[in-house]
Amino acid sequence: MKSLRLFFILLFIAARVSGQSTFKLRGEVAHPDGSNLIVTVYRNWVEDPQDFTLTLDDRNKFAFEIILDEIGYVDIHYGDVGLYSWIIEPNDDIYLKFDRSNFDKTFMPVGKGSQKWVYLLEQKRVFEDEKDWDLEVQKLNKISKKGFYELSNFLLNEQMNLLNKYKASVSDEFYTLKRADIIGKINMYNLEFLVSNNLFGKQQQANDFDLRILNPRLQNKSQDYGLFIEAYLENYAEAKNYNPKTHHQEFVLIKSFFLDLDLVDKSVVERILASKVVSYLDLEGYNDENELIVGAFQEFCKNKVYNNYVVSKFNKLKALKPGNDAQPFALSDGDGKTVELKDFKGKNVFLSFYASWCGPCLNDMSFLPIVNNYFKDQKDLVFLSVSVDTPQDFNDFVKNQQITGINVNIGNNTKVVADYAAESVPKYYLIDKSGKIIAESIIEPSADEGRALIKQIERILYLK
Repeated sequence: MKSLRLFFILLFIAARVSGQSTFKLRGEVAHPDGSNLIVTVYRNWVEDPQDFTLTLDDRNKFAFEIILDEIGYVDIHYGDVGLYSWIIEPNDDIYLKFDRSNFDKTFMPVGKGSQKWVYLLEQKRVFEDEKDWDLEVQKLNKISKKGFYELSNFLLNEQMNLLNKYKASVSDEFYTLKRADIIGKINMYNLEFLVSNNLFGKQQQANDFDLRILNPRLQNKSQDYGLFIEAYLENYAEAKNYNPKTHHQEFVLIKSFFLDLDLVDKSVVERILASKVVSYLDLEGYNDENELIVGAFQEFCKNKVYNNYVVSKFNKLKALKPGNDAQPFALSDGDGKTVELKDFKGKNVFLSFYASWCGPCLNDMSFLPIVNNYFKDQKDLVFLSVSVDTPQDFNDFVKNQQITGINVNIGNNTKVVADYAAESVPKYYLIDKSGKIIAESIIEPSADEGRALIKQIERILYLK
C-alpha cells in the first residue's frame, strides 16, 4: 500500500508540472470474492495498453489515478465481470459501486464524468442485453441489399437517438467520439453484408460508404471506426486481386491505397500503418526488411507518439539480435529466493516468458518436459521461465502446476518486460554460456510435440 500511495503522489506531482490532467476512479465492491481489480487503459490503438492491478482495502474499497492528456478507453475486470472499451476523459472523477454477485443490475457510476457511463450502460442494455443486435444482423445477411440497408439505417438512427438524449450531459469530445464508434459499427455491418454476398468490389460499392464523414482526429481515435477502415482495406485489396508477397509490399500498398484513392485522412493511414509495423515487429523481431519498413514509416508518419513508439520498439528488438549481450535481471521464485541471470554464466539458458492466463503459453508449457527430458544429460543447459503474472496469480499457479526448470515472477520489474520485448507472450530466447543472445527466433515448444524445438536447440548448441 505504501508503494501504491507513493505512485499516486508521483502522478500528482508530474501532472502539476506538465499541466496534464488525471483520470480518477474510486469505488467499492459488495460481496467480493477476490481482492484485485484489473484496470487496462488504452491511450491509443498503437501503443501497448497499460495494465494496473488494484487491491481492495479492508473496507472493500479501491482507488486509482492516471495522468491522461486526451480522451481514451478503459477495461475494468473483477473476476469474470467488468467493462470493456468504455470511454474515459481527463478530469473525470468517477465513483463506482457494484455487487459482485449481481454486477449488471447493481453497477452504478456517480461523480464528474459519470453521465457518459450512464449512457454506455443504457446503450449496452438496449443494443446488447435486451436484443443482441450483432447476432440479429448476422442472421439477416441473406436478405436483399435494400432490406439490409434499411435495417442498418434503422439501427444507426436508434443509436444516434439514444446518444442525442445524453448530448447535453456529456462533453462534445465524448459525443463526437461515440458518434464515430456508432458509424464505424454500422459501416462494419454493411461491409460484412457486401462481402458475404459477393457484392464488395463491384461498381456500386463506391457509394456505400462516406469515409470522410467524421472529424479526422476522431476517425483516428475511434475503436470501431478504425476496425471498419482496416477491414475495408483488406477487402478492397482482395477485390482488386492485390496480393502482396512481403510485409514491405503490404506497407507500400496501404500507403498507395489511401493516399492515391484519397479515401480517408492521412492520420488514419498513419494509425493503420503503425499498427501494421508493430505487428511485423512482434512477429519477426529485428531483420533487414523491418529496418527498411521502420525507416519508411519514420519518413511518412508525422504523429510523434506513433513514431516514437515504433522506433523505440524497433531499437529494443535490435538490441536483442543474436550476438548482443542479454540484459541482466534479478527476480524471485516461488519460495521468495532471488534468481539472477548472471547465476547461469557458463551455462546455456532457454529463456521463456509466459502468463497463466495465456492459452498458447500453457499449451507450450505442456511440451517443455519432453524437451527438458531429452536434454537431461546436458548439464550446461538450463530452462528458465519468467511469469508476467501478478505475484498472487503466480503463487497460485506454481502451487498447482508442475513447471519445467526454474520459474520466477516478474513482480514489479517492468524493465525486464521492455528489455526482452515480452509485452506479448509467449516469448522465447536462447542465451549462450557467455551471456550473449544466440537465437531469438525460437520454435514454439508445442511445434511437432517438442521435436522441432529439440532439433533447433541441438543444431544451435551441440551440432557444431
